[in-house]
Amino acid sequence: MQTSEFDAGLQRLIKLAGQKRSALMCAGAVPWRCHRSLIADALTVLGIRVEDIISKTRFQLHSLTSFARVRSGRITYPRGTGSQLLSSRVRTSRKEKKLGTEG
Repeated sequence: MQTSEFDAGLQRLIKLAGQKRSALMCAGAVPWRCHRSLIADALTVLGIRVEDIISKTRFQLHSLTSFARVRSGRITYPRGTGSQLLSSRVRTSRKEKKLGTEG
């Protein structure tokens, strides 16, 4: 999440979501135990609406991962007990788009 490649991928995803309803999918059973939650967090920090798809009939609005911290547009995740932080600066517009993540 700290790379220009992540930022470029996020920008492509935002562009696609602006053109049509989109979903990120993988084999993970639940969104909050999958890497999709990190992408959903990055979008949520930008003010973009993200829905977690729980099943064929159930979805819920994504909420920021409980241990994530946001300061000045930067999302950080504490790592271990050493208080070292992982961070990501995401540069994009704050236009709200609807984007689903499927579990």
